[in-house]
Amino acid sequence: MIIHVDMDAFFASVEQRDDPSLRGRPVIVGGERNSRRGVVATCSYEARRFGVRSAMPIAEAVRRCPDGVFMRGNFDKYRAVHEQLVAIWQTYTPHVKVVSIDEAFLDVAGCERLFGSPAAIAAEIQDRIERDLGLSASLGVARTPRVAKVASEHLKPHGLTVVDPGAEAGFLAPKPIRALWGVGPVLAEKLHRIGLETVGDLATADPAWLEPLLGAEGAALQALARGEGTAVLSPSQARKQVGSEETFADDLIDREALAAVLMGQARDVAATLRRKGVCARRLTLKLRDRRFQTQTRAMRLPGPSDQDHVLYRAALCLFDKHWRGEPIRLIGIAVSDLGYAEPQLDLFTDPAAERQKRVSKALDAISGKFGPQSLTWAQTLMREKKRRQPDG
Repeated sequence: MIIHVDMDAFFASVEQRDDPSLRGRPVIVGGERNSRRGVVATCSYEARRFGVRSAMPIAEAVRRCPDGVFMRGNFDKYRAVHEQLVAIWQTYTPHVKVVSIDEAFLDVAGCERLFGSPAAIAAEIQDRIERDLGLSASLGVARTPRVAKVASEHLKPHGLTVVDPGAEAGFLAPKPIRALWGVGPVLAEKLHRIGLETVGDLATADPAWLEPLLGAEGAALQALARGEGTAVLSPSQARKQVGSEETFADDLIDREALAAVLMGQARDVAATLRRKGVCARRLTLKLRDRRFQTQTRAMRLPGPSDQDHVLYRAALCLFDKHWRGEPIRLIGIAVSDLGYAEPQLDLFTDPAAERQKRVSKALDAISGKFGPQSLTWAQTLMREKKRRQPDG
């Protein structure tokens, strides 16, 4: 059996947990009230009653929910909570496939003798998330990942739905076709045009009737509608890169402000590398201008590194080489070719490099205890002073 864990209004719930004054209020995370480009990352269930949804422009969310609490969010904090969630999930099974920052699949086959039935394991995980982290999660338990995904949506928020083997088709039948994982609005509209509204309609349709519309995909889609499919999770791949990027509310054109952003991103990425015990050998810079044209440029690092200043120098080198002075809408860096950090065995180590590593270690310790913004490089504070909207 597979368990799908889906956190309820994750970002907004973390904010409501940490600030009691926000509890019971419509909280919208993704951009401040006057943001012209922000979109809703997530919102509390109180905001959803006003029709606010993820990916909605902030301006539309303000129109629908004028009394809402709008905030950009603290994604460092959300990532830290995500790591706490993964630690809880891995208590019950090593077979965890993380899908996103707020959801994952757990294969609990063979765990019954330690923790009880899959349903009992799911209930215990739900209780631990609420007790240990003060957050709500909805869980689905089923024979296949796709059915477990639908089951976790069945009783949101804070629901727990178990679909027994053999009951998949009956559970799915009354659901709208869009409930099937992988059926988007375009495909759903095609199916609606030929009179198929529910998953049950699709499951029992004549395959010959579907073939002109769906071709060879029709049989696979009908199998999905019947709840058929593999019960094995595809293995999670090791993380191939670590990155950080930001889209600005107003285009930036000042080099010092952009360099300050790069410094902050290098700090975030390097801290993640150190936390995971890996080093990077390659860095990629991403730039997007006001015309939405995106360019990426990459370079090899001088050697495997997890240090802020090494990543920053590489990023700034690429930036100065390829930036043509145009206003920047988005800037970001990503590092790849990751490998585990190896102990330093060289008797002739560079004192400056060793001193920098000690500084980084101290920064990580302070940030871990008091928050990511408690202590940082002074240059990262220059951004607000240097930010300005370009002419034209």
